[in-house]
Amino acid sequence: MPDASDAPDTSDATATPDDRPSLDEIRSGIQESPGGLLPPDTVDQHALENAVPRNDDGSPQRFPDPTAGWAQLQNDGGTNVPGRSNNCADCSRSFLETWYGNPQVSAPRTPDQTPDGTPDHWSPESKANENIIDWAGAPHSYAGTSPDGHHAIAQELLKAGPGSAAIVQVNWADGGGHAFNAVNHNGKIVWVDTQSGEVSHHPINTEGATDVFHIPLDADRTPLHPAPDASNGSGATDSHHNSDGTDPDHTAHADQSPPAANGSHDTGVGTASHDAPSPDHGKDERPSAADPAALKRKASEQPSPDGESVSSTPESGSDAHRRTRIKVDGEGQPGQQSGNDPHTDTPSPPQTTLGSLPDHMDALGLDDHRMDVDDDHTQQHSPPQQAPQPQGTNTGSGTAEHPTSGPPHGKTDSKTDGKTDGKEPYSDPRDRGTSDTAKQEKEGKHTLDAEKKDSKEYGKVPDKLQAQLRNDRDVHRIPLDRVHDRLTGWADDGSLARALRASSGHPQTNDPDAGKGPQKFTQSDLEKRLPGFKDLDRGEKLAVVSSLTRLSVGFHEQHGVGSNPVDVDKPYRPPNEPDAKDGTTDSAAKNSDESLGVRGHRNSGNKYLDKLKHDGPMPESLKQNSPDFTDRNYAVLEVEGPPPARETHYVADSSVPVGEKYVSGRHSEKHLMEWLNRANQEGAQYSAKALYTEREPCGNGQGHAKCSNVLREMTPKDTKVYYSTTYRTDPEDVKAKKQLDTEKKKLKKEFDKKPIVGVQKEINDRLDRREGKSAHWIAAEKDKIDKLSEAEQRKKLSDMIDAEFTKRKNGMTTPEKQAMVREMDRHIAHLDSTWKKIQPSLL
Repeated sequence: MPDASDAPDTSDATATPDDRPSLDEIRSGIQESPGGLLPPDTVDQHALENAVPRNDDGSPQRFPDPTAGWAQLQNDGGTNVPGRSNNCADCSRSFLETWYGNPQVSAPRTPDQTPDGTPDHWSPESKANENIIDWAGAPHSYAGTSPDGHHAIAQELLKAGPGSAAIVQVNWADGGGHAFNAVNHNGKIVWVDTQSGEVSHHPINTEGATDVFHIPLDADRTPLHPAPDASNGSGATDSHHNSDGTDPDHTAHADQSPPAANGSHDTGVGTASHDAPSPDHGKDERPSAADPAALKRKASEQPSPDGESVSSTPESGSDAHRRTRIKVDGEGQPGQQSGNDPHTDTPSPPQTTLGSLPDHMDALGLDDHRMDVDDDHTQQHSPPQQAPQPQGTNTGSGTAEHPTSGPPHGKTDSKTDGKTDGKEPYSDPRDRGTSDTAKQEKEGKHTLDAEKKDSKEYGKVPDKLQAQLRNDRDVHRIPLDRVHDRLTGWADDGSLARALRASSGHPQTNDPDAGKGPQKFTQSDLEKRLPGFKDLDRGEKLAVVSSLTRLSVGFHEQHGVGSNPVDVDKPYRPPNEPDAKDGTTDSAAKNSDESLGVRGHRNSGNKYLDKLKHDGPMPESLKQNSPDFTDRNYAVLEVEGPPPARETHYVADSSVPVGEKYVSGRHSEKHLMEWLNRANQEGAQYSAKALYTEREPCGNGQGHAKCSNVLREMTPKDTKVYYSTTYRTDPEDVKAKKQLDTEKKKLKKEFDKKPIVGVQKEINDRLDRREGKSAHWIAAEKDKIDKLSEAEQRKKLSDMIDAEFTKRKNGMTTPEKQAMVREMDRHIAHLDSTWKKIQPSLL
């Protein structure tokens, strides 16, 4: 039989243009931590490109033989490398890119932290299921239970012919799931898990698996089961209903087990304990993230490419992040590992511990299973704990609080700090270490005293610009307890949903607001609509408005840039200025007729709603009140209107992340202040009185945009500044990373001076130390490098050194920095539970 990889590309050039997002577009949409993807290392990319078979003209072969060894380079370094133990969604996409003739190494995950502050090696990428569906251009199809589901997929790919392929996703009996691939190579089905390196002609990931889902593609990458046309008028493809009538987004009470892992932030309500065998066949306690709302949902819903998992690891000194590379024999079957259990040819059932997922936008929690090694070198698959998918949940939200997540009970993670009391630093939400304000918060104060220029949080003083802001303005921290309590109360009594519906222009038909259209609310309006709002402190009121803006895109639109306090068609350019030339700096902003923050909120809100199980078209009342739980920062500007009324207005908007073409990034403070200047060019004058930002105004350093200077320069001297979560540079963190930079520079200089023999020896030594690489791979790599010129070999070593230090940097984050992140996580978690509470009232 001729090799399908030599077949010409028979795709029809006149066919409908492929509007599926590319792999790069998927990745560029989730660059931010938590839940993001980092750019792949160029060294890893080149290694894959060099290993993939080529046609006579030098182009990569389509449908290369996965058993030839190149598949082991897809997730280079394997799961022992930070960011490559929880990237199975990207592994499944990048493998198929390579399969279809475009070699792409997988992207590692961002170095996130768990709620208890430890490095997060198991939570998935943001919007993992959605990204898989978007990239493939089709929804998941339910194949059946394992192993019958695997067999059904194999039969479908055999019928589809050589070159066909699928993304396969399994649910684990204990919850969670995993994504991998199956392909038809020259009429034989090959199963490939590039995250673990497993390649076999026999089904893989069957032990411990229950339901099996897949998205099959033909040899031209055309979906075999394309999504039906959208019928709800939203313009979005309904990717939640399969061709067989099942829906891949189901609950724990489904006949087909729940797919999407959804980490709960709640440590009490809605959690349960589950047992699963540990590596030594003992029991292991893990909380589940059950959500009562999920129990009402229909069975057979979305699969979970990965649930939240951390592998059970041995207590005695083994690296929790090592894993066994499964070798492939001549038949494409996994070879026997040294020391494997002689009684089984298949991996042990997965073990798991629930961890909280970090991304607050995604409604489907996914995480990757890892392959770890115990003391006997027995392969352990670690599928994640999975919870029922609640309506409107996000990754990592159940109710208000994060659970403590980490290694299984009784196990030791090699990444921990060796504490014996089981508590991570700053695990108490009110514990900010050496802090000049924490005592006031513990005493119940609602607005903390104005901070001094050297006011400490976690023992860290503000940087120079933040200190100058405190010299020039009153800067107060606002605890969020009372804000959260009020939001919960308003959600319970219905006033919150009524206010958001009225602002978005979708009140109930019998409501006094019916027929009034979208509304902007002043301070006095909110005092009438939200009982107790009037009694809050000033900063608390602003924090409430910030929360309302996150909870509803309609509220955001009415109170954001371009709309409040005045309506302006082109809010990002002066009056009467002509359209900016496309492709020029900030042209996409200057030509926008709405807030960039609102646009981002709408996009993330629509994706959030896409995960909801809803019969028929999505109600406009729900679409116009979709939430934004992304990592964007929200801020509120209190302004006083012109005389005689001098009404107090609230202008609320978010930051604008960098990354969109021809749009300059804007932190929320600058976004609001520049808009106020623009609004005042319309005639009526509004003056800034106070500003609230979720995170404290930033200063210098990475991730900072000198917002402290913006406020000093653009607000009146008597403007009050409020914030709720710490956002400052950790000098120790910066110092440690600078030391790495110095070490790297010194090392490179040493080898610049060495003769080429010394460079070659260092390259060979580094290759010999590479974990997860076979002797064959290492020998082949050395042979390739030997053929390079001296300059190319020196460049190769330089790249290796860069890669080493990048990985070391990514693994360094101080407990103080981790605790700062958790502050914001807790706030977002409460907003998520609040939105879920009012969701039925928005229908």
